[in-house]
Amino acid sequence: MDQLLKEYGDAIQREIRFCLLDQRLRQVVGESDVFQSVIFQFALKLREGRYRFDSPRDLIGLLKVMARTHVAQMARFWQMQRRDLRKNTHLDAE
Repeated sequence: MDQLLKEYGDAIQREIRFCLLDQRLRQVVGESDVFQSVIFQFALKLREGRYRFDSPRDLIGLLKVMARTHVAQMARFWQMQRRDLRKNTHLDAE
């Protein structure tokens, strides 16, 4: 898993940053949280034997799709809750 993160971690994080262009969403969804969630879900499904790759391109493609999907799910969650992201403040902001 460490080798996977060394080789593909930067590409996954770039994809997440690209998906998190909305500053209001970025305030409530952290890049590192998405990254950790994607890696965790990948590791679980890999352990279950759900994935089989023919090339490294297939692997990185899957991880990027997982990252985009996770960001989209988070955006839908915040939108469905009808939360005003502009009013979401942290307690330590004051």
